[in-house]
Amino acid sequence: MHCRRCQGLMRTETFFDLQLNAEFQGWRCLACGNVWDPIIDENRMPAENSYVPPRPSVPERKEGMTVQVKGKAPAHQRRLVRAE
Repeated sequence: MHCRRCQGLMRTETFFDLQLNAEFQGWRCLACGNVWDPIIDENRMPAENSYVPPRPSVPERKEGMTVQVKGKAPAHQRRLVRAE
């Protein structure tokens, strides 16, 4: 088996789950240390009905746009306004 991260050689290893107080078999990459087991794949799959909201759009800077700073506003609170 080859590592999904670095394509290195993987070998089986016994791991211990502290919550379940149980041992389980998985794979560890000999090159980068990446760990894989079937439960990791299940947890990385998106839920069937999961909703990811769209990222807010950032207004494009256009000719004549300047940054207006009132007082000492932090960078994340500055707004783009049209220069008059």
